[in-house]
Amino acid sequence: MKPTIRSLARLTIAAQPLFVAGWLLAGALQPHYSHADSGVSALAAHGARHPGVAMAAMGLLGLSAAALAPGLLAVLPRRRAATVAAALFVVVAAGLVVAALCRLDCDVSRDACNARLEAGDLSWRTTAHLWAGLVTSAALVASAFALARALWPSVTAALALDAGLIGIGLGVVAAALYRGTDAPDGIVERGQLLAAQAWLVIAAVGILYETRPAPRLSAPTPLRPRDFFGAAWTGEGRLWAWGLGGPRFTLSRTTTWTSGDVGIVRDRAVFAGGRVEERVRFAHIVSPTRIHVSGDDMPDGADVVVDEDGYRVAPYRILVPVGPLRYIVTCRDGGRLEDDGTLRYVVRVAWHGLPVAEVAMRARPVDTAPAPEHATALSA
Repeated sequence: MKPTIRSLARLTIAAQPLFVAGWLLAGALQPHYSHADSGVSALAAHGARHPGVAMAAMGLLGLSAAALAPGLLAVLPRRRAATVAAALFVVVAAGLVVAALCRLDCDVSRDACNARLEAGDLSWRTTAHLWAGLVTSAALVASAFALARALWPSVTAALALDAGLIGIGLGVVAAALYRGTDAPDGIVERGQLLAAQAWLVIAAVGILYETRPAPRLSAPTPLRPRDFFGAAWTGEGRLWAWGLGGPRFTLSRTTTWTSGDVGIVRDRAVFAGGRVEERVRFAHIVSPTRIHVSGDDMPDGADVVVDEDGYRVAPYRILVPVGPLRYIVTCRDGGRLEDDGTLRYVVRVAWHGLPVAEVAMRARPVDTAPAPEHATALSA
């Protein structure tokens, strides 16, 4: 079920540029058409050169809204508001499909066509098209409030509430521009469409985030937690960037337990040129099988899981300063304990999925005070 939901969310995201490409193509094929003065629906009106292109684009946009419903039902808390939110996206989809199938009799942005509309001389298809557009806009705005209610109380709910209020504001401004000014109708409509598409993408990204796969743990390092926490570590390492040899350094690590389940981990690296880097981390023993490590340079911290084979480290993010800039990279750890007690440790660093560096280290324990009885894992 989860792969299907993720595929549907990706379909929603992919449909947005395709929709834009559709009305751009239809506009290019329509002689004397102005994207600034006329709406997208005019490209599917009777008399248009290639109405099928615009109709297909609107239909695809509708399907992309419907594709969100299963994902929302799966990831939202089981509340009535969650069902309402999913149903509203189905209403959005239905409205867009109706608008695509019910073609306008003429371009309502033109004065002559608008006069016929006011006089009631246009067909029921034009009326259905305009009502479908109104219902679609209302359902989109209402979906933000439904999501806010389904997620309340949370920061995400507050952001959804803000999105709904922004949607109302955009609707009021658009109505005023349509009726009270000479603002080009095409630009106003495309502004509304851009906001609607952004909302669909936000919902799809939220589904992808909630259904993201669990982080892959490293291979187990067969080191007993008591042995690690009962000793300080010293050794040496080397930094490799893009496969090229980098600077060497000596390293040391000490852990001081301030309470039964919280320890301060101090890492120190001294490079050949005399430069020193020190990092302080906090290790919190959450349960007998998990420890959470945090620090100023770790936005989300890191989780270390302990099982019968040793400890395993989940991928974690590190904030790396490069001059005045700050980059967030993803680190994946791996360790191997040799027969003589030497720990060989490798940290592989990637930036947006691209491997950029590797830190290889080897260290041996130095006798120090014993660790707490229930210390259960090696900090990242």
